Amino acid sequence: MNQKDKTQKSTNIETDANKQTTGQFAANLMDTANTLIVILDRKATITAFNRHAEQLTGYTKNEVIGKNWFEVFIPERDRNSINEVFHKAIRKMPEVSQFENCIVLKNGEERLISWRNNTVHSNAADKDSILSIGTDVTGQKQTEQALRKSEKQQQSYLSAIDGIGLGLFVVDDDFHIRDMNHTMITWFGDQRGLICYESMAGLDQPCPYCKLKTVIQDRKTVKYTPQTSGERIFDIVATPIDNEDGGVSKLEIIRDITEQERILHKSKELSRTLEKRVQDRTQELKKKNIALRVLLDQQQETRAELEGNIATRLKKLVYPYLDLLREETTNLETIEYLAIITAHLDGLTTSFAKKLSNPLWQLTPKEILVADLVQQGKHSKEIGSILNISPRTAERHRNTIRKKIGLTKKKISLHAYLNTTAPHASTEKTL
Repeated sequence: MNQKDKTQKSTNIETDANKQTTGQFAANLMDTANTLIVILDRKATITAFNRHAEQLTGYTKNEVIGKNWFEVFIPERDRNSINEVFHKAIRKMPEVSQFENCIVLKNGEERLISWRNNTVHSNAADKDSILSIGTDVTGQKQTEQALRKSEKQQQSYLSAIDGIGLGLFVVDDDFHIRDMNHTMITWFGDQRGLICYESMAGLDQPCPYCKLKTVIQDRKTVKYTPQTSGERIFDIVATPIDNEDGGVSKLEIIRDITEQERILHKSKELSRTLEKRVQDRTQELKKKNIALRVLLDQQQETRAELEGNIATRLKKLVYPYLDLLREETTNLETIEYLAIITAHLDGLTTSFAKKLSNPLWQLTPKEILVADLVQQGKHSKEIGSILNISPRTAERHRNTIRKKIGLTKKKISLHAYLNTTAPHASTEKTL
């Protein structure tokens, strides 16, 4: 072997060693990589499958080498579309391309993989392969979807709050306005980034009703109803919220109750007015009822007095004389007339007599006549002559009358008593 041959042989041995070293390095790199590394030929046959791919999918290298990638790992629903993309990529792929798709693990679970693909060229064009390096982004995508869902839901909540006219207002501990919803911006304009009491209330110090320190420092939820300088009234619930930067802000949920308070105030005023009117009307009716009762009582008293007077006068001044005529006459016709007159008078006075209980009616008809004549100033002799009785009998009637009306042993004449305490009408009530 000449020197040239020896040199060539040495070069070939060194090249083979370098190739072995490079291949071993590539193999070690594939097995230690924390990503899926898969090599597919142009027919999507698996020619390489690293250790991380084994750990993630549950398949060993021996189970998948030589098998079709789509038949083993691609969900049936996606096979046609991804197979088409794969073959287009082989024909037109740039040096590096990216793609995401789901793969099916050995246990049937699906994972979403983000692939970076590269063409591995060989001397023969039909021997080119696809080197795919994949990262499991299932958790990341789920987090992103959950975040998007949360953001969408949060936005729907904010839209609903705006829709029902509630204001949302976030203020930091230095009184700078962090955020406002659309309703608040409609009420006060966009004041974000400004100091709340300056931009919204026009003050140079915190509002007197401000609860910011109570909410943030004491971390308390409070409710209050301030009235602004513009005469607007708000119902506010304020609560502390934690920010992403670690700070604490005050979140207020605000409801404008100006109109409700105005209606309530008018309602209370109307209620008080109606109550006053009812009270006045009630008092007026009470007064009228009292006056009416007084009038009715007076009417009843007057009627009773009138009936009593009529009944008394008849019994005192008419019946006794009818009795005298009946005693003096023997004419049957006259006696009949007297009976008729007496019957009619009885019918007239019966209702009166039932209603009255006059002590005077305890006197006999003869005593009533004597009392009437005594009241007129007649002496016993004159009374006897008028009534056709003896003066002694008239005197006896006088004594009986004094006893019946309680004048016995009293130093007062019957004539004086009858005229001072019961002259005619009142005498009739006493007698």
